[in-house]
Amino acid sequence: MAASGRVEAEAFAEAGLPETFLYLSGDLTETAFYDPAPTELGQEIPPPITAEITENSTAYVFDLCKMLDEAPEDPEPEL
Repeated sequence: MAASGRVEAEAFAEAGLPETFLYLSGDLTETAFYDPAPTELGQEIPPPITAEITENSTAYVFDLCKMLDEAPEDPEPEL
C-alpha cells in the first residue's frame, strides 16, 4: 500500500504504519472521504480530505522505502 497524499500518510502514521508498505498477513481497513467524490467510471480519484484506519490487524509489515534503500545495487551485467 502507498499513501496517496498527506492526509492518508498521517492516518498511516497514527496507526504505526509507514507511508509505503506491504504486509504478509492480517487485515487493514481504511475509511476515506473525498471532496468531490468520483461520480463516473474511470474518473481520477482526488486525494482524500479525511482518512482513518478503522481496522489494523496486520502482521509482518515491511517499509518498502527502507527495503529499497537497503537493497544492494545491481551488479554490472556481463557482456
